[in-house]
Amino acid sequence: MKVVNFNLKKSQRLIKSSSFRDTFEQNNKWVGKYMILWIREAPDSNLKIGIISSKKVHNKAYKRNRSRRYIREIYRKIRHKIIGNNDIVIVIRKALLSATWNEVYDEMSLLLSKAGLLEESHNK
Repeated sequence: MKVVNFNLKKSQRLIKSSSFRDTFEQNNKWVGKYMILWIREAPDSNLKIGIISSKKVHNKAYKRNRSRRYIREIYRKIRHKIIGNNDIVIVIRKALLSATWNEVYDEMSLLLSKAGLLEESHNK
């Protein structure tokens, strides 16, 4: 029986601004209603996630932080289904603040499958 590790450590997050810049320069993106998914392909990629929630999402920090926690939790639940070692950057859009959990989960699954990163055999 395979034990799935749902932990998301700080070492599994993108932190360096150069990594974000490299991701945006590669221009591998998929756009959804609640988020924009960017993929970074590099030899040092190791399935890390970076989340961007700017003041365009909301002026209040607690709203932006909540949206980041939301995305991190959904990613944590879906990470074991992702194939490959590409780094992922998610830019949060304003519509996410009024979305339900299932809508955001479904959109992240859809964008990851469009990017070719989600195993087809897994369902929710």
